[in-house]
Amino acid sequence: MNIQDPETDQVYNWYTAATGGTPVFTGTSFTTPVLAATVTYYAEAELISGGCVSGTRKPVTVNVADTPNAPQIASQGGAICPGSTATLTVTAVTGITVNWYNAATGGMLVFTGNSFTTPALNVTTTYYAEAVNENSDCVSATRTPATVTLIQPLAAPVLTVGETTGTTATFTWTSVNGATGYQISTDGGLGFTPVGDVRSYTVTGLQPNTQVSLIVRASGDILCLLGANSNTATSTTGNPNGSVIFVPNAFTPNGDGNNDILFVYGSIIKSLNFYVYDQWGERIFWSNTQANGWDGTYKGTIMPVGVYVYFAEIVTNDGQKLTKKGTITLIR
Repeated sequence: MNIQDPETDQVYNWYTAATGGTPVFTGTSFTTPVLAATVTYYAEAELISGGCVSGTRKPVTVNVADTPNAPQIASQGGAICPGSTATLTVTAVTGITVNWYNAATGGMLVFTGNSFTTPALNVTTTYYAEAVNENSDCVSATRTPATVTLIQPLAAPVLTVGETTGTTATFTWTSVNGATGYQISTDGGLGFTPVGDVRSYTVTGLQPNTQVSLIVRASGDILCLLGANSNTATSTTGNPNGSVIFVPNAFTPNGDGNNDILFVYGSIIKSLNFYVYDQWGERIFWSNTQANGWDGTYKGTIMPVGVYVYFAEIVTNDGQKLTKKGTITLIR
């Protein structure tokens, strides 16, 4: 507070009462102490030469505005995927401006307004909202924190080999907290297929004594909630026929993944020629590799249910030449 046009032959005393009391300051410019409530001070002029004082003291009132309450967070933006933004919102109050900071005290002002959209975030981040009285510039005693939580990836399941048969291999894995389903890969992790909220998967349609590998990862209810890949587990199908060369007498090429292909089985086969004939003796299939079986079609046409004849020319691992023939029933 300042005395306007002060006289050079006078001193100015400041009091907390209209009469009496002791001066709290002497001078033309008075800075009050920190105030918590509205206070009136009184200025009195006194002649330097004779000690005469003004007949009355001039009152000067300092109005202390109320400190605004810290803002109330209306929306924190929830959990977000890495690289996403979030919108933080406070409840609007008339006459109050909201400043957003990156620290509870001090820090950097990052935005002014009731609704703040963050930059893209890759870590969990807390911002702090401060209320400012638009009339007095008084600020809230504290800032209100608003935290944007980054969604963490799901853990990797632990994959183990389960039971096997001559044509199937089963894998099982541990449950992952937060998972709503699982995805499997049989190509080393290049592609994944959802299999639902299950803890096992059976690979079917395999040949005896065949290896197959599996990788599993957990999935959540939003796109970015994917788990890390599990360990790779490798299983080998059984060889129930041992050194016996075996051709099934029936198969069911109906697309259900079970017994859809007619193969020649046997672990001692080095090479072969495998022929299939229809009821009229026409050759409808030929293969020169054990891995290539008949799928029940001829020139792209599905063959009818019935009995077919096969003939196999086989060379074993020790050089023996064998032939095998018989009938197969095609069932759908």
